[in-house]
Amino acid sequence: MKRLSSIFIQDDFFPKQELQIITNDVLKADYTVPNQDRVKTFDGVYWHNHYLPDKCEVKDLIQKLIKKYFDWNVKENTHESVYTMVGVSDKARPHADGSKAQCLIYVLGDEKINNGTGFYNKKSENEYELSSMIGFKQNRAIFFTGGIVHSPMHWNAKEGESSWRYSICNFFD
Repeated sequence: MKRLSSIFIQDDFFPKQELQIITNDVLKADYTVPNQDRVKTFDGVYWHNHYLPDKCEVKDLIQKLIKKYFDWNVKENTHESVYTMVGVSDKARPHADGSKAQCLIYVLGDEKINNGTGFYNKKSENEYELSSMIGFKQNRAIFFTGGIVHSPMHWNAKEGESSWRYSICNFFD
């Protein structure tokens, strides 16, 4: 039986004290551009990464909160977490990340719709149609099942309608 695609939203994901610690950590992190293969696949770069180590308190906390809010059991050694810094983009780059599930947690940025994430329906081999948008709100988590096509909405912004967005991308196998 094929599992249905689902998107869930949880505001106030982290407790306030932990959010402040994570926000400080996100701002101090050393970010790198994705490798050249990823840049080529996405026809450019609009994000920077900072991978979290396999064993860390932030990942442990995320796993507990994923279970609490979304009833998803994270199997040992199947969780990758990445701090991301996303900026202005010249076009939409709809994609699916290839994991069984994903949780995007907005940490820091302006609370604007164009700092958020768009979700797409596939129309043809290389053509996608925007079907819904979830705006940026600090401490908002978006949990979705694998195979859902999505993209940051920065490409849709006019001057001043978006800003840098700091998030934590979590991938579950």
